[in-house]
Amino acid sequence: MIRFRVGQRWRREDPSGAGLDSARDNVALEVEGIDLLAGASNERLGEVVPAIVEAVGSLAAGASAAQAELGEKGFELCFQRLNEGRVELTVVALSDGPRLVRPALGIDFLELTRAIGQGANIFRRDAAAIGVRGWMELMERTASRLLALEEPPPFEVPHGFSWIGRSPGDASLRIELHDGLGRLAAYRRQGPALPCLLVPGALTLGGEVNDRPLLQLLKVLRQALADPQRSAEPLFQLGLELHVGLTQQFPALAGNPWLELLHARSRDGLAATRVTRPMSVPEQAPKGRARTEPALAAPGALRRLAFQQKWEAQAEVDEPRRLHLTRRGPIVAGVHAVRGFDTKGRHRFRHVGASGVAVGPQGQVLLASGQKLWLQRAGEKSASWFRWGDALVPSGELHVHGPLLITLSSQRTAVALNALTGREAWRLEPARTARAGLVVHGSLAFLGTESGSLFAAELTSGQLLFRIRATLPFAAGVVPAPSGVLGVLGRASECMVFHAETTGAPEGVAPGAVRWSRELRLERPSPPVWHQRSVLVAGMRDGQGVLVAMSQRGAVAWECALPLAGRKLCVAAAGRGLLVTDERGGAAMVRAPGSLDWVSGGGDGPELERVLPAQVRRGVVLVPGPKVRAIDPRSGRELAAVALDAPLIDWSVDARLNLLLLEGSGRLRSLSLGGTLAVV
Repeated sequence: MIRFRVGQRWRREDPSGAGLDSARDNVALEVEGIDLLAGASNERLGEVVPAIVEAVGSLAAGASAAQAELGEKGFELCFQRLNEGRVELTVVALSDGPRLVRPALGIDFLELTRAIGQGANIFRRDAAAIGVRGWMELMERTASRLLALEEPPPFEVPHGFSWIGRSPGDASLRIELHDGLGRLAAYRRQGPALPCLLVPGALTLGGEVNDRPLLQLLKVLRQALADPQRSAEPLFQLGLELHVGLTQQFPALAGNPWLELLHARSRDGLAATRVTRPMSVPEQAPKGRARTEPALAAPGALRRLAFQQKWEAQAEVDEPRRLHLTRRGPIVAGVHAVRGFDTKGRHRFRHVGASGVAVGPQGQVLLASGQKLWLQRAGEKSASWFRWGDALVPSGELHVHGPLLITLSSQRTAVALNALTGREAWRLEPARTARAGLVVHGSLAFLGTESGSLFAAELTSGQLLFRIRATLPFAAGVVPAPSGVLGVLGRASECMVFHAETTGAPEGVAPGAVRWSRELRLERPSPPVWHQRSVLVAGMRDGQGVLVAMSQRGAVAWECALPLAGRKLCVAAAGRGLLVTDERGGAAMVRAPGSLDWVSGGGDGPELERVLPAQVRRGVVLVPGPKVRAIDPRSGRELAAVALDAPLIDWSVDARLNLLLLEGSGRLRSLSLGGTLAVV
C-alpha cells in the first residue's frame, strides 16, 4: 500500500492561505507503512508537492525517469521505469555524499500514480477551501490524469551497457557498471540528472561495494578531496577514466551536472596530490613572487611626505560606487553601470546593465538587463557570451574560480556561471531571508544571511558542505583562520563571535562544527581579525569604542578603551600592533596586552559612508577620512594629508605608496609619492 500525505499544520499557521507559496509542513510518502521521506518536516509545500506530482505525471506521460527535490531535507526522490508495470523508487541524500537513504524499492506503477493523485487532490481541496488558486489548477489537471490512468504507458527498455574501468596507477582499484535498464543511454540534457547515476555494479576499493558505485565513487572522491594525499592519486585517476569513458560512449552525459562534478573532483584532487601547498594564515606575509617595496629610506627621523597628483578623471556611474583595480587600470562600478580607465586615466570603456553589474579581478564585467545576461572581458569590444539569464540580478564583486564565475544575485542568492558559456553551474538560494553576504575563501563560498544562517558550499560543484544556524543575524562576513573561519553575529547590543571548522581537524572534527563561541556586549561589531594567535573585534559599548582580544580558544584575554569619535570601527593588523579606525578618519594604535600607543583624530568634515580599513605600506600608515592622512606608526605623528573636495567613497594604495581616490562627486584621482623630508 502506498500513501502520499501532507501535514495540516500549515492551515492553522496561515488560515488565510496568503502565504501558501512559503508555507512549510511535513511531507510523507509511505510504502507498506514505512515513510521513505522520514524527517521531511519543514518543506516548502508550494515547491515540494507540485514537484512530486509533476515527476510522477511525467512518468505517466511516457518518460523513463523522473526526480523531485526536497530542498530543506536535502533529499532527491528518483523514479526509474523497470518495465511496463513496475517503477524503481530511490531516495538519495545530498548532504554528505550523495548516498542512498535506503535500498531502492520496486513498486507497482498504477498504485504509485493513484497514491500521488489522491494525495495531490486532498492537498488541493485543503488549499481551495481557504481561497488559494493559481498553480493549484495546473496540479489539479495532473492529479486528474494520474487518477484516470488505467494502464501504464508503453515502455521500451534501451540497450543495456556494461563498463569496467581500472585506475592507471593501481590495477586493484576498479569500478564495474551493469546498466541493464539503459539509464545512461536514455539520459537527455533537459531530463532528470540524478536517476541515470543509480546504475548497479561494484566499486573495488579496499573492499567491494555492490550497490550504486557511481554514488559511492562521488562520496569517496569528496572525502579524499577534503584531505588529498599522494596515496589517493589512483582514485582521482579512476574518476577521470570513468568520466572520459562515459562521455565518449554517451555524448549527452557531458552536460550532466553530476558527471561534471565527478570530473571536477577528480581533476582538482589530482592537482592537489601533485602540488601540495601549505595552508595560508591571514597575517602571514605571502610567499613566492609577490612584489613588496622596502620601507622608506631616510637618513634620520621621517618628518613629512608629499604627494603629487598624476591624473584626474570623472567616473560617471550611478551610486553606490566601488573601485576595482586591474592590470589594465581602475574600474569604477555602480549598481547599473561600469566605467574603465587605463593606468594614465584615459577612458577605455563604459558598459550599462539595467538590472545590475558585477566586476571581476581581471576586468571581467557581468551585466544583466531584464532577462538578458552577458559577459564583457577587458579589452574586448564584443560580449564573450550572451544568454537569457532567468532574471539574474548581479551585484558587487565577481569571483573567479577556475572555469566558474561566482556572484551574488538580488543580494541574497549565490550563483555560479560557466565562464566560457554562461551556463548556470549551481545556485545557492537561502530560504526566509531578504539579504545575504557572499564571501569566497579558498575553495569554499560562504553565504551569511540576516536570518542567522551561514552556508558553506564547494565552489566547484556548489554542493553544500555545512550549514550553521543562529538566532542572530550575521553582522559581517567570515574571515579565514587556521583550519576554519571566524564569524560575528550581532543585533543591537547583542554580539557573538565564533570559530567554525571547515577542513576537518586531525582529531576528526566534522566541517561546520563550532569549535567555540563567545558572547560580547558590543554594538556595531567590526569584522574579526586573526592576529598573532588572537581574535580581535572592535565595537561600541555604552557610547565608547572598545577593542576586545580573545585567545584562539575564545577566552577574553584583554580589552582596550578607544577614545575615537566615530561609531563604526574597523581593525587592521599593523606589524606587531593593531590599528583601529573609524568613519571620521580617526585612528588608534593598540599593542598587546591592551596598551594604547597613540590616538590621532581625523579632524572636521563629512564622515565616510562606510568605514574603510587603514593600509600600511612601506612603513607608513595611511588612514582614510575627511582627508587621507599618512601617519608615522611609531609616534602617531601626521606626515602628510591629502585634501578632498567630497566624501571619500572608495580608495586603494599600492606597494609604492601610490594613491587612487574615488570621491563622492565621481572624481577619480591618482597620486604618487613626490618627496620625503627627514631630520638628521
